[in-house]
Amino acid sequence: MVLKNPRVEKVVGLLNSNLPEDLRVIEAKYVPLSSPSLMSIIKVATYEVKARIYSLLTDGLVEGRVADFFREEKIEVKRRDKRGVFDLRETMVDLAVEAIGTELLLRIVLRSGEKGSIRPEEIAGALFGLPPALSFEILSVHQTGLYVESDGRLMDPIDVALVGREEI
Repeated sequence: MVLKNPRVEKVVGLLNSNLPEDLRVIEAKYVPLSSPSLMSIIKVATYEVKARIYSLLTDGLVEGRVADFFREEKIEVKRRDKRGVFDLRETMVDLAVEAIGTELLLRIVLRSGEKGSIRPEEIAGALFGLPPALSFEILSVHQTGLYVESDGRLMDPIDVALVGREEI
């Protein structure tokens, strides 16, 4: 929908009056058509990956595995398609792992690479595949955010699109 000189509050009111009671627009911002597309400026994504581990988890194994992962200069993953080999370390910004019984919660921050994006499942596979390999099953993958990276900070892409522009 393209509106000429829209009033954000009016648009939110119109949308909410036509939505089911349990679905509401809680925030909206006017983004001028001259702004760059959001997908062209988004360069970082955050994910939560939940995995069940079938191998015995000993004290310090998870922390040691993450430390080993970050010590590697390159962690290459081969894809069966035409895109070939990817270095996971090029796109990896951060990785935190929390053990909950036989399950692990991975919080992953990935940067879009020049060759394309790495999938969070590939990070999990590489992490669990380090020797000694762990037997695991991915239970869920959730994208938790999309961001623009500016001066080492992660920023909301809408806020970046609005920089230098007056909100109506």
